[in-house]
Amino acid sequence: MSGDWAEVGDGVFARRYQPWDVTVGVVVGTAGVMVVDTRSTAAEGEQLRTDVRRLDPRAPRWVVNTHDHFDHVAGNLAFTGPGAEAGLWGHPSLAATVSPPPSHPVERAVNVDLGDRTVVLRHLGPAHTAGDVVVTVAGAGVTFAGDLVEESGPPSYGDDSFPLEWPLAAARLVGLLREGDRVVPGHGRVVDRGFVVAQQRALAEAARAVRDLWVGEVPVDGAVEEARARWPFPPTFVAAAVRRAYALLDLSAQRGSGR
Repeated sequence: MSGDWAEVGDGVFARRYQPWDVTVGVVVGTAGVMVVDTRSTAAEGEQLRTDVRRLDPRAPRWVVNTHDHFDHVAGNLAFTGPGAEAGLWGHPSLAATVSPPPSHPVERAVNVDLGDRTVVLRHLGPAHTAGDVVVTVAGAGVTFAGDLVEESGPPSYGDDSFPLEWPLAAARLVGLLREGDRVVPGHGRVVDRGFVVAQQRALAEAARAVRDLWVGEVPVDGAVEEARARWPFPPTFVAAAVRRAYALLDLSAQRGSGR
């Protein structure tokens, strides 16, 4: 799929771009065109706009940000800036980091009418970030998952991730999928429901390992080393995941004790 548009469903397209191996989506309806994520710079956003025009000459009416990381949002102004026609959909948390902020917040679930089809935008809970949104094209069997699902590398746990909640959000995504559905991750190849099920189980295993270490009062530095032996993914993000989870668990405990 890398290098050109692939039709992953009827009127639904995905394309992988370098740098960052980010996967962008396009949904074509009788009422207009939707773009899912906009690449990592303003110039890349302009190039994406040109590439989208090769699929459909109409200016996109809807832009969805799956989350607020720069490689998915920095091209927004090519579609939503002065003179552009598109509205921006995303989780309300993007207002703190994305300029301009979403004009159409997605707090839980929002239906977008593309004329002959409906696209459902859902926030399934904190996971890769506080504001992950998945995009399901009703009737096409395609869901754009953003970085809630990772294919070209292990799940990316950053300092804004939620390692303990991520498995629940992924489980909710699994519950929305049917056999034969195609899932487009934020990075990498299109996958199926079985891939998402397996990754959700691994996310849950990782979360259990970290929680067990915290409950066992293992100091964070020691927990990083102990977690490596139990980590179900390549160890790239194990330290970040453990430290982030410990910080969130400590904060929750402090709030619970009234400190």
